[in-house]
This record gives sequence, C-alpha cells and structure tokens, in this order.
Amino acid sequence: MKLDPFADGRVFTADAHNSIAEAVAIREGRIVYVGSDAGVASLIGPSTKVTDLAGGFLMPGLVDGHMHPLEAGLKLQKCSLNCDDSVRLSTADSWLQANIAPLLASSAFQKDGLLVIVFDESFDIDLANGGGHVPMLVISPRAKSGYQSTTFFQHQSTLRMLIEATGAKAFPGASGGAPDMGEFFQ
Repeated sequence: MKLDPFADGRVFTADAHNSIAEAVAIREGRIVYVGSDAGVASLIGPSTKVTDLAGGFLMPGLVDGHMHPLEAGLKLQKCSLNCDDSVRLSTADSWLQANIAPLLASSAFQKDGLLVIVFDESFDIDLANGGGHVPMLVISPRAKSGYQSTTFFQHQSTLRMLIEATGAKAFPGASGGAPDMGEFFQ
C-alpha cells in the first residue's frame, strides 16, 4: 500500500486546540500519522517518496463542499430566503465569525496561512460568463490589505492560486492555463 508522507512543515491539525504538527502521512486516502518528523520517518521505506514541505504550512482539505453559508445560516435561523439583505448579511457575518476565528487566530495561519472565501452567488440578472460578479475574500498575512482587483477571474484561477499556495507545480484541467492571481499578494 502506497504511503504519502509530508514532512518538515507546519501541519494545522484542526483539532480542538488548533495544534501544529511537523508531519503527516496518508495511505489510501486516509490519514495514518500526524506528529513529528522523527515519528513519520519510522513509516518511510527506501522507495517512499517524501514531500518536503520546506517549512511551509499544510492544512486539511482543499475541498469544495459547495456550502452556501448565507442560505445555510438562513435556514438554520428559519429565515425565508426572501428576507431583507441586512438579515442575510448579518447571518453570514455571524457564521463566519463563529467558524473562521479559530483558524485566523492560530499562529501558523498568522505566519503564512491562506483562506479564500467565495460568495458564489450572483444576482439572477447578472448571468455573464457563467454567473456574473461574485465577491471573493483573500485572507492571508501575505495578501495586500484592502486590495480590489479589476481583473476578470473564474474558478480555474482560484484553483490555480490554491495549488500554487501549496508549492505544487502541476495544475489539473483548465487551472493550468488560467490567469494567475498573484496580484492579490505582496
């Protein structure tokens, strides 16, 4: 069974204490080890390819659960989707404050973390280019504060940015030819 170890990094574990480990190992899609570089070394065989994180930050899940926090929050608070925009924005703000604050407060994130929040819903009348304009927040100590881009980007560019942030060099599908989003960073 193939083992995929990642070592020499800062691994955000997302546990109750926001612990940071040095290494993680994955086998057949399951995390089999989280801990120190020395600990993961005992799992590595002579032909095992180790991904050197070179001190970089690794966190679980580049996963598109495609959750719509605004609508989810409204349903949880039993608010009709036809309610006032201020109620929707307040609900979204409350959800973000409750769920994002622990990540942003972690020392690992404050060093070189990256969080991208896309409100992937545009107005029904704005249907250009597959859905019109949607707001996206790029949150990182490396991001330009208050920056607003005038460049046209689509999801492929967001995927490219996330992959580049991991240090990877290979881009799946259309993300390989998508415009780079480096303008968001210092």
